[in-house]
Amino acid sequence: MSHKVYVAVTAKFDEDGSITPLDITWVDGRVYTVDRVLNKCRVASLKAGGIGLRYTCRIDGKETHLWQDDSRWYVESKREMGVEMDAEMDAEAEACRELPFVVELDAG
Repeated sequence: MSHKVYVAVTAKFDEDGSITPLDITWVDGRVYTVDRVLNKCRVASLKAGGIGLRYTCRIDGKETHLWQDDSRWYVESKREMGVEMDAEMDAEAEACRELPFVVELDAG
């Protein structure tokens, strides 16, 4: 099951009211630049629950979802924040150097 992880987002607000996320600051302070917003739509988060605007973004060459729920932003993480990883999981994450919030996107 995925968990909501609330993150800080730097965004551009256009004169027409549209919002474009520019970067995401992860809970440990790492900043990830949004290379491109591929899609934006209002949908339900089936993995973490809730309804909001889902931005499909490319970050470091990987596609992921960034959610805007009212005035807060979150990503879906496969591990719960505040729960320590065991040594094997930590070593695997370090070896992969993957984004902590990348989700597998459906092919459809």
